[in-house]
Amino acid sequence: MAKLLALVATVMLLVTAGLPALAGSPDASVEDYLEGDWLIGEKPDKGACTAHWYKQDEIEFEFRKSGGRVLVFEHYDLFTAIEAPKIDRDGDVLIVQGKRRDGQVLPLYHLRMLPPDRIELLPKDGEPETAYRCGSPDRSVTGSLPMSELSALTPPVTGSLALVEAIPGVSDADLCQGNVPSDKRPKFPRGLQFELLGPVHYWVFGERFGSHKMEFELVRGVERFATASEHGLKLRMQEHVDGGDGWDAPESRGGTYDLTVIERGSRFEIPELSATFVRCDTSSPMSLGMHRWG
Repeated sequence: MAKLLALVATVMLLVTAGLPALAGSPDASVEDYLEGDWLIGEKPDKGACTAHWYKQDEIEFEFRKSGGRVLVFEHYDLFTAIEAPKIDRDGDVLIVQGKRRDGQVLPLYHLRMLPPDRIELLPKDGEPETAYRCGSPDRSVTGSLPMSELSALTPPVTGSLALVEAIPGVSDADLCQGNVPSDKRPKFPRGLQFELLGPVHYWVFGERFGSHKMEFELVRGVERFATASEHGLKLRMQEHVDGGDGWDAPESRGGTYDLTVIERGSRFEIPELSATFVRCDTSSPMSLGMHRWG
């Protein structure tokens, strides 16, 4: 069963090597090489990771939209987003810096590039591990949409963003702090998390909304929409059904539908789900999405 969205803040723990950042930022060719999906410790001999299941974890790097982000995929049902604001260099070793949710920057990965299709991860303790290129970026999903628009739903912050369903009679401020009176507290609170930066895995995750299961429903495209009175994003979605050899194998694809996300300040209305969601400030406890490091 997929892990539920974590909506309560926890103490943030980055896996670090404990070394200071070093001068010497790499050029864009490093980002071009890293961007995409990498399979740790296992050769992807069946093909791309999106089309086949493998036993090991995946690391996904994204730079073009966010400026630097890592998405760690632990099979089969946990993604952790970590902001990676810069990469330093020490000779042929690259130090990917991770930014905690509280703003502290610490080394996240030490690695070497091994062209044309491998990187070597260098943990502080233990033996080096090889990661193999396992998926190329699919930039067609968000196209030319700028980060300023995508970040309303997927800010490049460690721990991601959870949108909480609004509760009648409860202010947004109280909801974001978790201050909900017992008589107004839903038996089954609902929320949504949008993953729109990829650049390989794009999805929406939440509780069940009517006929939509919402467990990692696949995002096929995102476009801007605006009328005289409304604006926001329209997502082309595909149901993510159980079964099939891989995250995005043909057997895992169900029917298609649209999600219209209408932005109204710090609230979002989604008519197809008959629901309204609150975007809490990322410093508030209810804003934290699924994660292992917060």
